[in-house]
Amino acid sequence: MKHSNSPLLSWIGRRVWPLVALIVPLGAIALFGGTGSIVFQREVTTMMMYMVVVVGYYIFVGNSGVTSFGHISFMIIGAYTAALLTLTVQQKIILLPDLPSFLADVHFGFVGGALLGAVVAAVFAAVIALPINRLTGISLSLAMFAILLTVNVIVSHWTSVTRGVTSMFGVPQSTTLGSAFVFASITIVAAWMFQWTRVGLRMRAAREDEPAARAVGISIPRDRAIAFILSGFFVGLGGALFAQFLGAFNSDTFYISTTLLTIAMLVIGGFKSLSGAVVGTVFVSALDAGLRRMEDGFALGPLEVGSRPGLSAVGLALCMLLVLVFRSEGLTGSREIPSLWRLRRNETPPADTLPAPATDRKDVS
Repeated sequence: MKHSNSPLLSWIGRRVWPLVALIVPLGAIALFGGTGSIVFQREVTTMMMYMVVVVGYYIFVGNSGVTSFGHISFMIIGAYTAALLTLTVQQKIILLPDLPSFLADVHFGFVGGALLGAVVAAVFAAVIALPINRLTGISLSLAMFAILLTVNVIVSHWTSVTRGVTSMFGVPQSTTLGSAFVFASITIVAAWMFQWTRVGLRMRAAREDEPAARAVGISIPRDRAIAFILSGFFVGLGGALFAQFLGAFNSDTFYISTTLLTIAMLVIGGFKSLSGAVVGTVFVSALDAGLRRMEDGFALGPLEVGSRPGLSAVGLALCMLLVLVFRSEGLTGSREIPSLWRLRRNETPPADTLPAPATDRKDVS
């Protein structure tokens, strides 16, 4: 069937519609969360902040197909950077008397602290990007876990800057449900745009067939390094938002449990698609919140169930196990929300939606 849409409508159907289909429901959740109790608002805000982290994590893991066990190190860096920049000068004199002067004498607001926290995390990602991304498979995953351990140890013992194992507190609690939703939407748009760039397309080609990608001249370490830095920026941004939401945290706040939770969100949703990252974050956040409430005990009619500590962890583990066994590609099947033309029966995509095959090494590298 001949495609009758104008080029503009065709572009909207291919590029804008999938984003609308992800962000509008997320906005509805944010609006609904704003009408609930303080506890419910905090739960929805937490979900939005995790959305930033998980989608940032997807930018590297989803496009490369390589699991990283160390991305939360960027979250740690973003959180501590934002905290140091948003604490007032007077607070730093009391809490961190030995803080270097270039940090002790500066003060930023919410947005500045969040963005600079993300930038510092991205700079750290750039430093380790090329050597780390020359590794493959489980070697890269374990190297990133070693990075996480290293960052945690440094943060735990650098008392003059991070207060060590003692909590960093007094951070202005500026992250709201609205601001968390805005940053989550920006992260989703950035991830969607990146996966349609030449770098993103080459990465996904290498994800599906690495030897073939190398054979046609794709520089896999270079492309992965670009995604790695962008991923570090948004994961660091998520850490900065968390720091300005919690107000107090320590070196263990963003560590193993956060690593496992974010991986679970991506795997359960479907780690090869942006839609999977979004759906997985919403699903796991709702499941975790429900199970945490059940941990304190609940009643089903005449039946009363006492407190069950650890129920949320066990429930999340069982959910992940069931998904891996019965739906290995996640809840979304690692597929994106279809474009508008794919929703219309008996209609083939217009020719300009199909990527042109690479004819030489120059086209793909």
